[in-house]
Amino acid sequence: MSEYRAMMRLGASTELLVLYALSKGEAHGYEIIKRIREEFVFPRSPGILYPVLRKLLRRGMIEEAGKVSRGGRVVKVYRLTDKGREYLAERAEEIEELRKVAAGIRLLRDIGGDDLAREMGRLVKVLHRAGPEEVREVAEAIADFIKRVRAVRIRLEAVRDE
Repeated sequence: MSEYRAMMRLGASTELLVLYALSKGEAHGYEIIKRIREEFVFPRSPGILYPVLRKLLRRGMIEEAGKVSRGGRVVKVYRLTDKGREYLAERAEEIEELRKVAAGIRLLRDIGGDDLAREMGRLVKVLHRAGPEEVREVAEAIADFIKRVRAVRIRLEAVRDE
């Protein structure tokens, strides 16, 4: 799986992440999101969880385990079924790939990835004002950045995962 596709899977594999979270034990929606965020990251809105839970219920991958009171509200608790466990076991390699990508995303954030994304967003908003010299300067900075990051990536690709 390519790195880009693996990153996209973090958003696209919500079902798999929910099943994985429930493999750790019964949980309500908030606890499921918390488990996913702790181990993987959860790039999607928490609102996506409930349609996914309904779909997994319909497919027999999870079931309701009861209801509990949480913050004055009664919430449903879910658990994995045998069918859900089998599905998850068949995708162990995919889970491992998601775990590696999530670790990379967390590390990138820790070393300034969020700041980089913010600055790029700010640049996009004002780039239309740039003259030819500023455009050239931005292009050179980006080309230099890509060259340096590519060199590090190539060195890291030569190192085997342990």
